[in-house]
Amino acid sequence: MGFDGLQSLQPNADIVAVKRAWGDRICLMGNLDLDYLLTLGTPREVEAEVKKLISSVAPGGGFILSTTNVLTRYVPPENALTIYLTAEKKPHSLNNRLNISFSIFSEIRPQHAAEPN
Repeated sequence: MGFDGLQSLQPNADIVAVKRAWGDRICLMGNLDLDYLLTLGTPREVEAEVKKLISSVAPGGGFILSTTNVLTRYVPPENALTIYLTAEKKPHSLNNRLNISFSIFSEIRPQHAAEPN
């Protein structure tokens, strides 16, 4: 028994230190900030953070680039797209070893039945 990964590492967690200590035994997932970066930051800021995470945590495998939770309606589409486009440009040495995962939350609004005449 046990576990193979650690999901939703918050931005205040030192993911590089966690990778050094546990990266050869478990997969790490997360670390993209939903409180500021993805909701209020610019695409340029998002791109910089994605590049930093990929270069510092992805080498050696065992990293899933992800938000700390789900993508909500508060995340501008251009910021979400920037994550994918930036990760797509990852260095050749990381091909097939970097996973990108996002859960997308969408509000489900009940459809009201037609009022009887």
